[in-house]
Amino acid sequence: MRMFKEVLRESFPGLCVTLLVAVVCVFLAEAVKYLIRGAGPVAARLLVGFSDAFLLGLIVGIVIRSLAGFRIRTLTAGFLLAPLIFIPIGTLLYGAKYLNIVKFYDIVQFKPLTAILTAIFMIIYISTICLLSKLLKIDERTCYLTAVGSATEASAIAITFQAVEAEPRHVSTSLLSIFLVAVLGITIIYPQIAEMTRMPAEEYGIFTGGILQFIGFVKAATGLGAPAGLQPVIAAQGIQKNVALPLTAFRFLWLLVLIPLFATLARRKPYIPWFLWGFLLVGLLFSTLYAAGERPNCDNPTSLNLYGAIYCKAYAVSDLLVNYLWTVVMVAIGLQIDIRDILNIEFLKTFLIAFTAFIINVSAFLLCIRAGFL
Repeated sequence: MRMFKEVLRESFPGLCVTLLVAVVCVFLAEAVKYLIRGAGPVAARLLVGFSDAFLLGLIVGIVIRSLAGFRIRTLTAGFLLAPLIFIPIGTLLYGAKYLNIVKFYDIVQFKPLTAILTAIFMIIYISTICLLSKLLKIDERTCYLTAVGSATEASAIAITFQAVEAEPRHVSTSLLSIFLVAVLGITIIYPQIAEMTRMPAEEYGIFTGGILQFIGFVKAATGLGAPAGLQPVIAAQGIQKNVALPLTAFRFLWLLVLIPLFATLARRKPYIPWFLWGFLLVGLLFSTLYAAGERPNCDNPTSLNLYGAIYCKAYAVSDLLVNYLWTVVMVAIGLQIDIRDILNIEFLKTFLIAFTAFIINVSAFLLCIRAGFL
């Protein structure tokens, strides 16, 4: 008990700073979302990265640490404690938000080829990044985080980093590299390809949901950031809700395989994080509620039965909490990083391999279109 009190007393100031900065980042991200709603397609694509409180928290944390330097080193104990507390809780909430087995079944049943292609894109991400990391001699933990973040969704890096015993610099290097790749994708590559190929709305939804690395970017790419000619069709057909976002969520299912795989490789012995079982159990619980609620439409409360109402309320609470908790984690990680420590050749090489894997996937998607698979 005495040791616990000493740890709490030493960590409390840094923990409070982390929580406070996270609150500010959440409000800033909401302000950016408000700006996006009044922006044109190009501005929406440029702003979208900063509408993600998770990513914004990391960036703000790094900026504060780089400017304040040694003056906040006495708070480091709190910065170290925050991930230990909030990553397990946040992982459980991720299960509630993304691990919906019923929706995955619907994807596989009604769009089996789409599910197969999405799995192939993930394999391309992982194999390309791991191979090039070996060739370019990138730190294996940076490699694992970059592979997981690209193949599933960038925020999965936060779930994975403790399992592979990574350090904050590995998280920052991989996440910022993926962010830059996603920015280039959504601002330049996606609009140009969609317009040049005259891509139909459903194919465009698969293109975004199966390959883009941030859920926020997927929403922007199929919303205000979509090519002007596609926006009305995407909205009319519900492409974002029915195609793009379900595919992005489908990629989260593979964390149940990828985290144990990379954790085992990193630790040189079989390892499954305990909170991954919680991730699975919470996902199964919410999937059961979703099925019992007869696939509830939470936007129409009058149509819900009892189970559907419980599911929608619980989902709304978990959605709110998960956004804040993971922002706390990212702020804490950022507050341990000086920007000068990650702007190096390792960061450049990580960006190059992440970009190469992204371009290979884009090329593979275009080949699938040319071959008539879509």
